[in-house]
Amino acid sequence: MSYEKNNEVHIEDEEARGAESSGVMRYVLGISVLLAIIAMSVAWMTGALTQGEVESAATVTGTEEAVEAVEANDADEDTDGVVGLEEEAE
Repeated sequence: MSYEKNNEVHIEDEEARGAESSGVMRYVLGISVLLAIIAMSVAWMTGALTQGEVESAATVTGTEEAVEAVEANDADEDTDGVVGLEEEAE
């Protein structure tokens, strides 16, 4: 209940909040976060278990080797991104 004291209105905590402070929402939040973590873990694990040979070969080492191979091939061709410019100049 609210009451007036020295020309000031005082309101009880539960009335001002509009809800009770039993702490149930903490449990709801904790359980929902736990369920979200479990759901994300299941999605990640099932994706990892169902990947094929092509996906499993795509590792950081394999990607670095592919980039090095492309760079080695590009070093032989000195086009700087302009293709066919020498043929037009002749």
